[in-house]
Amino acid sequence: MKTLVITSEIPHQNFELLKPLNLEEQSGWRILYNPPPGTKCDYWIVFSYGRPSDQMNCSRLNTAYLAGEPSSKKIYPRKFYGQFDKIFSSNKDEPHGKVMQVFPSLNWHVGLNLESGSYSYGYKELSLLKIPEKRDKISVICSNLDKTEGQKKRLKFLELAKNELGENLVHFGKGFQIITDKMDAILQFKYHLVLENDSIPFYWSEKLSDAFLGFAYPFYHGCTNINKLFDKDSLSILDINDPSKSIEVMKSAILNNLWLSRKENVLSSRDLILNELNIFNQCISIARENFVSAEILYDYEIESAKFFRQFPRNFFYILSRFLKSRL
Repeated sequence: MKTLVITSEIPHQNFELLKPLNLEEQSGWRILYNPPPGTKCDYWIVFSYGRPSDQMNCSRLNTAYLAGEPSSKKIYPRKFYGQFDKIFSSNKDEPHGKVMQVFPSLNWHVGLNLESGSYSYGYKELSLLKIPEKRDKISVICSNLDKTEGQKKRLKFLELAKNELGENLVHFGKGFQIITDKMDAILQFKYHLVLENDSIPFYWSEKLSDAFLGFAYPFYHGCTNINKLFDKDSLSILDINDPSKSIEVMKSAILNNLWLSRKENVLSSRDLILNELNIFNQCISIARENFVSAEILYDYEIESAKFFRQFPRNFFYILSRFLKSRL
């Protein structure tokens, strides 16, 4: 059995609860998540946020970086990328000679206690969960932050939607109804409104995973080619730039009990997330498809901290937009 090391500074405890129970046995790859530096491995993937300074006993040919943020949210320096043999990203134009454009499978957030930052349940519990009685309403999770253009646009759309839908749209998030587990805002409702931070190809997030895992039919604004991943009948695509049409889609769904007729489609997409679009499954696929035999192994070091300074989130994106506006 080969060994895959996955390292990340994602600050969620019990992250390994998301791993499918028989994945290692079925794939022939043993997974070590954030093992001690110097661990011997056949393949090494750094996911999203690497540890400040790391070292594994492996070949550079068997190293990869899986980007967890789009380029609009995080700048990935050329020198940082140069430490890896391959880059897997939603952006095909990253500064590296071997970029593989993929749909990154980010870790879902249902089961994550938002106060403690720890997962209390994961794959096993979600795979055994049954559909409960559901309310014929739409839920949405969105904070009251309005610093970026995207945040302002989302809040404006939600204001219009709440005026039209009234009590049929239930708003959770900071500044509204507070929750400690996103499942509390999804599982009891038939529908869930998913508003991604970006509307670009190949990038989607846990926001959509969470909806499916809670057996909710998603109204989705975000990844422009999401139907390459999911059955088109398992979600409705919205364009919040056309609020009247989007609101009418949601009204019609409630009126015609769309959730009932699309329940099997939702279940199919839910199974896809648990067993194929899981972050651990994606890492196994990357390792299996890109591993090369290497007779010589050595302590290979990867630095992250010196390439990513502590700037506020979106700092460089906001700065670039400001500079463009001054030209």
